[in-house]
Amino acid sequence: EGREAKMFALNLLPRRTALCAGAALVVAPQLPANAETVKEVVRRLDGTVSRNADGDPAEHLCEIVVGQPGFDSWCPVEISAPYVVGAEGHHIDYLWLKDARTTSTQKIFAARAFERTDPTIPRLVQNLKKGSVFRPMAYCSTHGLWEGEPITV
Repeated sequence: EGREAKMFALNLLPRRTALCAGAALVVAPQLPANAETVKEVVRRLDGTVSRNADGDPAEHLCEIVVGQPGFDSWCPVEISAPYVVGAEGHHIDYLWLKDARTTSTQKIFAARAFERTDPTIPRLVQNLKKGSVFRPMAYCSTHGLWEGEPITV
């Protein structure tokens, strides 16, 4: 009877699942309870920081690529910052896609944070429904918030 109970308990949680869950707890970053999400940070920046006020637009306005729609009418949208992170002492902290139709609700389609030490070009890819209207946004550590023109997918 004791052996059967142990075998039953082991079968409830497969070994692989238990190992993966334990590894996730060890590897996952520990965030403070009040840590802002990336979307909350960019929403706050969008509401409080002046736009396109400092720096060279050629270095800060996002490059945009909209792919062809799939069978389900969703299109891949990629925005990237036109310069490498860390160039000339400044870098892109955040890129995001903001819904250009809902300024009052500040809907964010997607947002991504970047580390100063990341040597790659800041890039964000998100699928958007055909007909969506978005604004590409970038926040530079030195030159502040940059907002692009509305784009219809």
